[in-house]
Amino acid sequence: MGTGAGAPTLKRGGPSILIHRNGERFMFDCGEATQLAVKRYRFRLKGLRAVFITHMHGDHVLGLPGLVMSLSLNSAVQELKVYGPRGLNEFMKSIFKSTNYWPNFSLEINEIDFLAAPAEIFSTDEYLVRAVSSDHVVPSLAYSFEEKPRQGRFNSEKANEIGIPRGPLWGALQRGESITFHGESVTPNQVLGPPRRGAKIVYSGDTRPCGRVLELATNADMFIHEATMNDDDVEGAWAGGHSTVSQALRMIAQSHCARAVLTNFGQSVDVARLKAEFSASSEISFAEDGVSVEVEPETEV
Repeated sequence: MGTGAGAPTLKRGGPSILIHRNGERFMFDCGEATQLAVKRYRFRLKGLRAVFITHMHGDHVLGLPGLVMSLSLNSAVQELKVYGPRGLNEFMKSIFKSTNYWPNFSLEINEIDFLAAPAEIFSTDEYLVRAVSSDHVVPSLAYSFEEKPRQGRFNSEKANEIGIPRGPLWGALQRGESITFHGESVTPNQVLGPPRRGAKIVYSGDTRPCGRVLELATNADMFIHEATMNDDDVEGAWAGGHSTVSQALRMIAQSHCARAVLTNFGQSVDVARLKAEFSASSEISFAEDGVSVEVEPETEV
């Protein structure tokens, strides 16, 4: 929803990524103009379960109060969990107090202390989110969204061979339930393929090249890494707690991820030139506001 760094421009809003999964939404960072991006690109916030803030710099968090207010006005959610570093709770409460506004839905704010290794912070039966501390100039976090292992694909040919008619019995087997057909028990493993690994998407947030983030991103299906600075300003990148384009590309190569997206571009980064330079690569892309990417791993467990 936003792919720029610092102040938003007409082409790039403040950093924000929205993951859609089976009717549920998960937002990572909420920079300025995120509300406008939601409308401009016809994204939907119905089903928004949680927001994950990487750090407390304004370009990554200033859109959050307005987003919460809009959600209240539109009755888009009944409950929202927000995660981020220390200071997030005080920030949100001070905004609400000074504007005399309080959400009309349940808003749960969770602050995360320094994490030396990836740790699970949010989960359901089907997926989880892990966080680890990154290397910025203020307390900062990187996140992974990970599906838990999924059932194998339903093999309709095997079901037909057994003689099971298409319909509710197929559905039960697909849900992992055993059935009785003509007095015989049929188990899911008779018609399902091998278990499938779930998708893993990792977002670095603002960070220098960081071993903790690399550990989180290893073998990801999608690794989204910041590339705020040009290669000719390594010192500026280090001082600001950022990565250059080449540093981000090295992190991507070392992670052995299947695909990668560079984002969080500073205004001096020539993204058009980078796109032309890497046009032959199907594994690396350069983010643009409003662009959606499907992530669907095929690897078996």
